[in-house]
Amino acid sequence: MAKQSPILYSVSKTFIWFAIVSILLTACLVGIVITDYNREWKNYQKKFTLLKVQKSKEELKKAEQAIDKAELSKLQNELKSAQAEALSHKTEAEKLEKEIGLLDTKITKAKNVYQGLKQFLDSDRYFYEEYHQNKDPRTGEYEKKLNELIPKVAKAKTDQEALEKEKEAKESLLAGFSAKGKDTQKALDKLLADKTRLEKRIEKIKPTLAKEILNAPMIDFVAPTLRIQQIVLEGLQDDYHFAKVQKVDRCTTCHLGIDQKGFEDVPQPFRTHPKLELYLGSASPHPLEKVGCTVCHGGN
Repeated sequence: MAKQSPILYSVSKTFIWFAIVSILLTACLVGIVITDYNREWKNYQKKFTLLKVQKSKEELKKAEQAIDKAELSKLQNELKSAQAEALSHKTEAEKLEKEIGLLDTKITKAKNVYQGLKQFLDSDRYFYEEYHQNKDPRTGEYEKKLNELIPKVAKAKTDQEALEKEKEAKESLLAGFSAKGKDTQKALDKLLADKTRLEKRIEKIKPTLAKEILNAPMIDFVAPTLRIQQIVLEGLQDDYHFAKVQKVDRCTTCHLGIDQKGFEDVPQPFRTHPKLELYLGSASPHPLEKVGCTVCHGGN
């Protein structure tokens, strides 16, 4: 049996210490990621999202209460009646749709015939005028061609127009089957416009699993909904060790409702700025996207 060579360390103990250090490094890495992710401004943005959803739901409730229930019921009944009437003409409508499709093909062919003949007519007219001006003996030949082509072009144009008129008549008849329903639907949409708008807003801003995934650690570089808001101020610079950079205002990262109406009675940092018509409002002399916050309030 060969004699084992001496070693200066224990392999088994080395494995144990290597495992302990690896676990500690992994724990430190996880701690760094969590610390970096749990920023205060992210919690503010989450709270503001919930606040906006709550405000929108309150507005939705008011919008629903403002709807004329009698008018709503009337329009819904009219819509059902119109849909039933349109359904009774289903076979006729399908027949008209097929006929319109066939007419489209015929119109395309008629257009090609007309355009082809007109092209020859324009060409022959050019040569006729040219030869006629120079008293060329070929003038008579092109005059004969023109006399033959002019009625053909006129007939081709008439055929095309007749097909187009026939198509328009059938489309008008087809539209008549659903006209009442479309008009009623428009009136219904107008009555429910505020309600629909607020429902879409709530659906857009409310938290979802997909948004949570996009905001998750190590994935939030893709398309996060929680992000730093910043305004680059024109004409203002900061001097950092002889390097001048444009001033960047990031106050709205937390003060999210500062330039929005409807948040006048909520706690900071979400409260609407006083006198929006003078400060920060889009129509004011000092809009937020141009002056930011730090010009008046200081800070960075």
